[in-house]
Amino acid sequence: MTIKTRISITNMLTVLASMISLLLIGSLLMSVTRNQFYDRNNVRLNPHTKQVEAALMDNLPISDLTNILFSYDFRLVVFYQDSVVFSNASPFQERLTMMGHLDEIAPNRTEYLQIDGITMVAIKKGQSIYVAASKPVFHPWGLEGKTKFEEYFWRFIFLNGLAIVIILLINYHIAKRLTNRIMKPVNALADGARRVATGDLSLPVAYDGNDEMRPVVSAFNEMQEKLLEEKEKNTVYEKAKTDLIAGISHDLRTPLTSVKGYIKGLQDGVANTPEKQERYLNIAYQKSCDMDMLLQKLFDLSQLETNNLPLHKSSQDLGDFLRQFANNIEEELQQKNVTVELHENTTTCPVNIDTSQFLRVLSNLTNNALSHAKQSPLTLSLTVWCDNANVHMTFADNGVGVAEENVPFLFDEFWKEDQARSSKKGTGTGLGLYIVKHIVELHDGSIVARNDNGLCFEITLPRKESQAHE
Repeated sequence: MTIKTRISITNMLTVLASMISLLLIGSLLMSVTRNQFYDRNNVRLNPHTKQVEAALMDNLPISDLTNILFSYDFRLVVFYQDSVVFSNASPFQERLTMMGHLDEIAPNRTEYLQIDGITMVAIKKGQSIYVAASKPVFHPWGLEGKTKFEEYFWRFIFLNGLAIVIILLINYHIAKRLTNRIMKPVNALADGARRVATGDLSLPVAYDGNDEMRPVVSAFNEMQEKLLEEKEKNTVYEKAKTDLIAGISHDLRTPLTSVKGYIKGLQDGVANTPEKQERYLNIAYQKSCDMDMLLQKLFDLSQLETNNLPLHKSSQDLGDFLRQFANNIEEELQQKNVTVELHENTTTCPVNIDTSQFLRVLSNLTNNALSHAKQSPLTLSLTVWCDNANVHMTFADNGVGVAEENVPFLFDEFWKEDQARSSKKGTGTGLGLYIVKHIVELHDGSIVARNDNGLCFEITLPRKESQAHE
C-alpha cells in the first residue's frame, strides 16, 4: 500500500471515528434525558406525595403544615396573586414552582407536577396557592440545582470533551504508527548515508515495504553499488598506475643503461674502429627511440585524461593516407620479416582527421601486432572502403589473436592479456590500444576488435560530406 493511499485511509478512518463518536454521544444523551424531558403528572412522583396531599387538604396553620412537610423532605411555597408570601424552600425550588403554570390550577383541586426531578403538589385555596416541593434528587453528575436544559448542556459539554480526548488519543496513536512506518525507511536511508560518508559501502539499506519509499531505497542501494564499483575500479586503477610507473621506471632504466654503456664505450675508446663506432651509435639511438616511445605514451595518456589532446583536422583521402603510411614503414618492417598489404577500392574516401594523431593510431596498432602477434613471417593487411555516410578501414594481422573472452578488454587502460608477462622492448604498458580508442572517438568514430585468422581492428569514421564542417 502506498503512503498516499495510507494517509487517505487514515484521514477517512479519523473522520469516521469522529462521526461515530458524535453519534454515540447524541444517542447517549437522548437515552439519558429522554424520560426526564417527557415527565408528566403522576410520573415518578415522590413516595410521600399522598401524605403531602393530605396535609395540604387540611386547613392547618402554616407552622404546623411546614413541620409535617419537613418530615417528608418537602418545603412549602405560598403564592398570593402571583407573589410569594411564604417560603421555606430553596431558591431553586422556588424557581421551579414558578414554572409550573399555577394559574391554571382549579380551586380546591390538587395538581401534581414533576419538573427536573422535583415532585410538586399544588392546591388552590381561595386566592392563595399552596405548593409543596420535594427535595431535589441527588444527581450523580453533580448538577443538583440545575434545570434540565442546564443539566443537558453540561452533560453535552462533558461528553463532547471526553469524545474529543478519545479522538485525539486515537489520532495520536494512528499518526504515531503512520509516522513510524514512514520514518523507518527515512531513518534507514539516513543511517546508510552516514555509513557511506564514512566509506562503508558494503551494507545495502534494508526495506521490505511496497510504497513510494521502495524505489527511493532501491535507487540509494544502486548508487551505493555504483560507488562501490567505482571504488574498486579506482583501487585497481591506482594499483595499475603504480605498477605502470614502476614498470616504466624499469623499462627506462634498461635502455638508459645501454645508452650510457655504449656512450661510455665510445668515450673510453672501446669502439676503436669506424664500424664498431657506427654500431654503438645505432644501438644507442635505437635505445633512445625506445625511451622516447615510452615517454610519448605517458604524455598522450596525460593529454587524454585531461581532455587537452589537440586536434588539427584536415581533409584527407583515407586510402591515400594509408598508402603513404604503408610506404613509409615498408622498408623498416621488411627487416623484421613483416609484410604490409594494402587493399583499397577506386572510390575516394574523404575524411577529416588530424594526420599526426591518426598516424599515432596506425603506429600503435602496428606496434601491438609486432609485440603480440607471435607469427613469423607476419603480414599486416590494411583495407579501406566507404559507403554514403561512413568510411571504414580494417587493420589485421595473421597472428595468434587473443582469447575470445579477452576481446572486450583490449581497449581498457593498463590492460594486458598476460598480466604477468614482462614488457617487450619497453612497450608493454597496456596503454597503446587505450590511446587508439580515444583518438578514434575524438574523431567521432568507433573501433572494434575481433578474431579473424588473427587479430582484426575495424575503424569507422564519418565521411567528410556528412559533417557539418571540415
